[in-house]
Amino acid sequence: MGSGDFVWGGNTSTSWTTTSNWYSHNGTSLVVATTDPTSTSNVYIVPSSTTSCVSATNLPLVNGNDNITNLTVVNGVTLDLSNNTISMTGNLKVDGTIVGNGTIKLNGTGTQTISGTGTINYLILKLISHQVR
Repeated sequence: MGSGDFVWGGNTSTSWTTTSNWYSHNGTSLVVATTDPTSTSNVYIVPSSTTSCVSATNLPLVNGNDNITNLTVVNGVTLDLSNNTISMTGNLKVDGTIVGNGTIKLNGTGTQTISGTGTINYLILKLISHQVR
């Protein structure tokens, strides 16, 4: 994890766009974010067993159409896209679960990779990228 990366905390609610639900890496440690993830963000969805700062009950619910770079959903956690869209210019790694009737749009200009051993249910995957592995 590097400076500027985001980790879901779920401190306030399940809302993806509520800033206080996120932690940001400042280069040394995680701090409460001052914004929600942006198009240049690497996003990590981790289970509460990973760290005490993650809510066990407020799992993330995407409630808008968001743009990020890379998304990692760690084993033991679920990301709910609902009916919304996440557009990504980077890679998708799913070792946990993604649910909902939403869309993941891969729209990078280079090769994008989908990896992991998790589950993706009821999802529309739009491949806008030049290459997807």
